[in-house]
Amino acid sequence: MNSPLDPPREIAELRNALEAVRKSEEQFRTMLDDIPTLVWRTTADGSAEFFNERWFEYTGLAPDVAYGSGWMAAFHPDDLESLSKKWTEIVASRKASEVEARFRRHDGQYRWHLMRSVPQFDESGRLVSWCGTNTDIEDRKEAEERLSQAFDRIKKSEEELRTIIDTIPALAWSSPEDGIGDFFSKRWLSYTGLSHEQASGTGWVSAIHPDDLEGLAASWTRIRASGREGSLEARLRRYDGAYRWFLFQAAPLRNPEGKDVVWYGTNTDIEDLKQAESELRRREADLRKAQAELAHVTRTTTMGELVASIAHEVNQPVGAMTLNANSCVRWLSQLKDESPELQEARKALQRIVQDGIRTGKIITRIRALVEKAESVREPLDINSIFHEVIALSKNEMEQRQVLLRLDLAVDLPPVLGDRVQLQQVMINLILNGIEAMTAVDGAARELVIGTQLDRGNVLASVRDTGVGFDADKAEQLFTAFHTSKRGGLGMGLSISRSIIDDHGGKLWATLNDGVGATFHFSLPVPSDR
Repeated sequence: MNSPLDPPREIAELRNALEAVRKSEEQFRTMLDDIPTLVWRTTADGSAEFFNERWFEYTGLAPDVAYGSGWMAAFHPDDLESLSKKWTEIVASRKASEVEARFRRHDGQYRWHLMRSVPQFDESGRLVSWCGTNTDIEDRKEAEERLSQAFDRIKKSEEELRTIIDTIPALAWSSPEDGIGDFFSKRWLSYTGLSHEQASGTGWVSAIHPDDLEGLAASWTRIRASGREGSLEARLRRYDGAYRWFLFQAAPLRNPEGKDVVWYGTNTDIEDLKQAESELRRREADLRKAQAELAHVTRTTTMGELVASIAHEVNQPVGAMTLNANSCVRWLSQLKDESPELQEARKALQRIVQDGIRTGKIITRIRALVEKAESVREPLDINSIFHEVIALSKNEMEQRQVLLRLDLAVDLPPVLGDRVQLQQVMINLILNGIEAMTAVDGAARELVIGTQLDRGNVLASVRDTGVGFDADKAEQLFTAFHTSKRGGLGMGLSISRSIIDDHGGKLWATLNDGVGATFHFSLPVPSDR
């Protein structure tokens, strides 16, 4: 039995429980003081009744100052009014909440803090207290401010860039790797009259001329496949329905990994340039025509002078030949036997021979007179000369709707020749081919120009799909004054063959297996090249 002097067992157990609670409170208080944040508690009405040790160390406030509503002295004066109002709203709401404000450190520096508060209720649901923390978010706020400033700068830069793009005198656009449109400048949309929704994706093709769609699609696919910047030409429809020629230019931009590609491009109006080029070609054609007419007049005048000279010089010997021949006839008609008349007849015949020789010498002098001067020979690239001639003939091909195809061999050795004379040959062959196809209706008009190296000679050919020629008259084509053209002189092919022969080459013509004809010429490659 327990002694009357021993304390009851219940008292000992109570003391032990109280001691355990005290130790637990001390541990809890130690934990609250050690955690790296500022902890506080208020009564149900918001009056402060507890702060952990870190709170006091951070603020430098004494407990007798901080309790109650004294904790507000640690906040920035500019934040007090809004903070007090917000805290009153939180207490009234009886809900967990948070608020941001500037909190003064013990050294007087204010730093942004996030204050979180959680209500505590008893078993009956009565609000008994508020528990909360203050977390320093100054660094986060600074980061947010820097980020906000960066976003503002980016936004400003985007606006400036957009202004530049919308202001430059060109229609700008962009496209992802698949080639569909995803951005169009204001000027592009204003020009075409399309909205961004209408132009996006593949909608922009509705502004392209129908005749240019196929070629544009093929060129755009080729540019994207190459991965390099490129350009093409097509007609773009203006908002009023008028089509104008534009130069489409596109360049790729890859991400740092070099994978995804964004294409940026511009459309530049070249309608005036195209018209100027067309006008220039027309004027060049007129100039060539005028030059040809002038040359024709010059040749005609020269021929007239030569004919007059020939008539003058040939007239006398021919007259003498005629007179002597008539005399011979009379004398021979009177001849009955051997007589002096026979001797006179023989003398007359001798004079006829002498006059004939004289006539031959006159013709020789005339040929020497009209013989051309010695040409200037130099190493020439046949392909290069063809390109020069094609440029001069481009307008003629367009007007006659002739499709040109080139089959030029690469790395051809140079030939020795006169550039102007060889140009004359090429122009004559090309224009003849075009002329031969003019009468062809309902069929393709195709001119194929080819070059190759053939056994020490550069072989060139001009193939057309025209009316051709009679197989048995192939050589007559190169005969002077033989022509199948209305109003032609028949001198072009003859002169061309003379030029090629003078260069040590050959010029000939063949019929194609199908339609048309092909004119060939070969030029020797110098052995010492």
